[in-house]
Amino acid sequence: MGSFTARSVKTHRVMGNIILCDIDGTVADNSHRQHFLEGKKDWEGFFSNLIDDIPILPVIEHINKEHNRGKEIFFVTGRPQRY
Repeated sequence: MGSFTARSVKTHRVMGNIILCDIDGTVADNSHRQHFLEGKKDWEGFFSNLIDDIPILPVIEHINKEHNRGKEIFFVTGRPQRY
């Protein structure tokens, strides 16, 4: 599966003709905002900085290949609806 992180391998699953894929930490690198969750969690700060997330291209490419093979992609997230 290439050089996926342990988290990205765990958070996307191919199930028959469906791929369930988390967003944060799987297709979007949110490591730059993890400090908002240390100690007292600042969820507003954490989510307000998601604009600076970088795509995790190996995972996105893998999901795209599966989509091209006829898989349906469903993205799931714990992000508040406003994001």
